[in-house]
Amino acid sequence: MIALKLERVLAEKGIHYAWFMAFISFFLLIFSSSAASTPAVLMLPIIKAFGWSITDISAIIGALFIIVAVAAPFGTAFMLRLGLTKIVVTSCASLIAGLGLTAFAFKKWHLFFSMGTLLGLASGILGLGFPATVATRWFAEKRGLVIGILAASWAAGQIMLVPFIAWIVSNFDWQYGVIPGVTGAGVCLLLFVFWEELAIKS
Repeated sequence: MIALKLERVLAEKGIHYAWFMAFISFFLLIFSSSAASTPAVLMLPIIKAFGWSITDISAIIGALFIIVAVAAPFGTAFMLRLGLTKIVVTSCASLIAGLGLTAFAFKKWHLFFSMGTLLGLASGILGLGFPATVATRWFAEKRGLVIGILAASWAAGQIMLVPFIAWIVSNFDWQYGVIPGVTGAGVCLLLFVFWEELAIKS
């Protein structure tokens, strides 16, 4: 099987298969964190495009962070109860849907649903519980190191992708700012689900 072949290749190089899963999880959190910051980048262009007030968009972003705070405590519990893969699928699907619908929004309630609700849910259910769950699931040693690396990916997403999203918005149209998050979440979703399922079956 592919997973076994990959495991053998990594073993020959002295790398445990668990580090490959941590690598995928790292990039998943990068795109998740950048998606949560995307509304802040899109705020001014949306205000100019629709003539809304900054208060309206700020309320939507505030709703996003409220939902993140509400969903975060339940994320880890759902990971343990439903399984890590199902939560990753739910988070990535919410992220892709939230960013995709944002690009086509033209009313305030559209943004409340796409930005506020879906993006908040996508980031909230992963939260800080995801690194701990990955470390516990795949590692018997160096769990603290893994949690630290995955926690750092949240800041890495802000540093790496947010400036790129801002460049896209500045040079093209604000709708195109959702492309990095949608693309990255889709790729990470496929990689995570594919490799974890193969590893479990193997």
